[in-house]
Amino acid sequence: MAVNRLARQGAVASPARGFYVIVPPEYRALGCLPAEQFVPSLMTSLGLPYYAGLLTAARYHGAAHQRPQEFQVFLDRRRRPIAYGRVRVAFMVRKRLRDVPVQEFNTPRGAPRLSTPEATALDMVGYQHHAGGLDHVATVLSELAERLDPKQLVRAADTAALPRLDVERRLADGHPRLVA
Repeated sequence: MAVNRLARQGAVASPARGFYVIVPPEYRALGCLPAEQFVPSLMTSLGLPYYAGLLTAARYHGAAHQRPQEFQVFLDRRRRPIAYGRVRVAFMVRKRLRDVPVQEFNTPRGAPRLSTPEATALDMVGYQHHAGGLDHVATVLSELAERLDPKQLVRAADTAALPRLDVERRLADGHPRLVA
């Protein structure tokens, strides 16, 4: 009953079933802690490997000219999105999740795992429909380009979720879009 009373007052939030966070006064307008402050603890409590990517990671790398509307997280399995107060967390499924190069950033209440600039760039191309489309991806990539290390980009490409085209087979089959 005490937790319910605190929740009605806005002092406690439950962004996921059985997971509670204390909401300091400065975040009461949001209705919850910002996602970057509770997602590391949530994923640890659920025992799920994860990393924050796409526009969320680009923002931390200084390449997003606008704040993303949702905190974008990659998991190795499906999970429903979180919407609590004004905080939104979107989950995307990623094969070979553990192979993606990540780094941690410190926040007041944890250290979220974020994809490196190179992995972020590759994910932006591979998951462009989650990042606002190709035009928006191109804008973010132009800002992210100065942080990319070519050697690290090659290593990250081994785990990339980019569509593979078998161009030679399609040419041999007379694919109309590839035949000049």
